Amino acid sequence: MKINLLRFSISLFVLLVCFHSGKAFAIDEDMVDIDTSVQLYVQNCSGCHTVGGGELTGPDLKDVSTWSQNDLFPAVKRMEKEVGPLTDEEIQSLVDFLKTPDAGERVKAEEAKVSMKFLSQMSPADSELGKELFFGEKSFENKGLACISCHGISDYQGGHLGPDLTGIYKKMGETALVSANEKASFKIMRAAYKDHAITKQEALHLTEFMKKVSEDPKTASEFNPVVWIGSGLALLFFIVLLFIRPKRKKSTRHNLIKKTKKG
Repeated sequence: MKINLLRFSISLFVLLVCFHSGKAFAIDEDMVDIDTSVQLYVQNCSGCHTVGGGELTGPDLKDVSTWSQNDLFPAVKRMEKEVGPLTDEEIQSLVDFLKTPDAGERVKAEEAKVSMKFLSQMSPADSELGKELFFGEKSFENKGLACISCHGISDYQGGHLGPDLTGIYKKMGETALVSANEKASFKIMRAAYKDHAITKQEALHLTEFMKKVSEDPKTASEFNPVVWIGSGLALLFFIVLLFIRPKRKKSTRHNLIKKTKKG
């Protein structure tokens, strides 16, 4: 009787500890929810591709579900030059995932989970800070170029090296756009930000600004003194150089021809 009572007391104590800590249950729940194939896709592919959401910098992958294994495996393998080395097991996992009929829905579910986890670790997204970063009113932490240097948005033309970003949020969605901003997924960004990485927090602010622009393009159309003053100074500098540029010294060939004519 005493032994049974002791066992019951120990069991009750263990259950109470597990209940209050929540760790035992949390681990089982996480293990059930893990979808390693879609995680691999979101981490490596979603910055350039969608599954049924249209083209980004890379093609929509919805139709690759009809490809054969022999065609799809080498196609994924070729993407290593963009995302880095992948093991054969990881490539096969991506191939199997892309051939499933519910791939698009699984991506959306995983992106929602990633977004919630990401947001819980960051300060709240601030569209005004994102706007300041985009236009160069506020410097990036790692001294990268302002987005306006290469991209237009709303009524601002900006540089012409990258695409206009007015509707980019609606096209990519939040999770993929945050990833694209942070990891410099667009080709033109890779060289510019190789040694000047955008932080996760900055990517979050930029994405929030682009979200507001997608909802209301006038968000970016308010008077921005930095853009106009910068453009004016650049134009003034060019005009000054044009007028004060010293005359080029005439070449020896030109002088010889001139002497020959006189003779």
